[in-house]
Amino acid sequence: MIIAVDLDDTLADSLTSFIHFHNKNYNTSLKYKDFTAYTLNEIMGMPKEEEAKRLEEFDNSKHFEEIKPLKEAVEAVSELAKKHKIIIITGRAESSEKKTRAWVKKNLPMIKDIFFIRKVYHETPKNKADVCKKINADILIDDNLNHVHNCNRAGVKAILIDYPWNRNAKLGKLIQRVKSWKEIVKFINKIEEKLK
Repeated sequence: MIIAVDLDDTLADSLTSFIHFHNKNYNTSLKYKDFTAYTLNEIMGMPKEEEAKRLEEFDNSKHFEEIKPLKEAVEAVSELAKKHKIIIITGRAESSEKKTRAWVKKNLPMIKDIFFIRKVYHETPKNKADVCKKINADILIDDNLNHVHNCNRAGVKAILIDYPWNRNAKLGKLIQRVKSWKEIVKFINKIEEKLK
């Protein structure tokens, strides 16, 4: 199978680094539990232009370079990559491409293909479902409700990693909510068994 995977907060623990960056540089006291929505615009009422500016600053900070892989992600992706092609589809801006590719090469060297769905943060990203269709992905693993709902509408299976910002939603029939990478591997193995 071809498995498309989001990067931030799916493979990489980006939010933890972003919170450290934001609290240090903007004198805030944000905590992980404060992120009950996907953007600073929704959480703090911050204008989208200001949010885009801060995301770009984060991308150019030492905090961005200190992002760690999520627990279990490296082991799980290594296991999945033995049987499946893994492709990253990220909402990061293309300006972070060089650093992003270096991070993936260092932490997840089994992944060679990365698609960026936006040039800059203040523009609306491309639809990940369209990218999944283009690359013939069988499934998308993501934490963003919009992306998994778009996949559901496009007939592409999706795995939604459970977070506070995506909990209050009704999921379509092609979407499976999971709490860990162990669950993801189990679910993909189940799909593979059905295909045999």
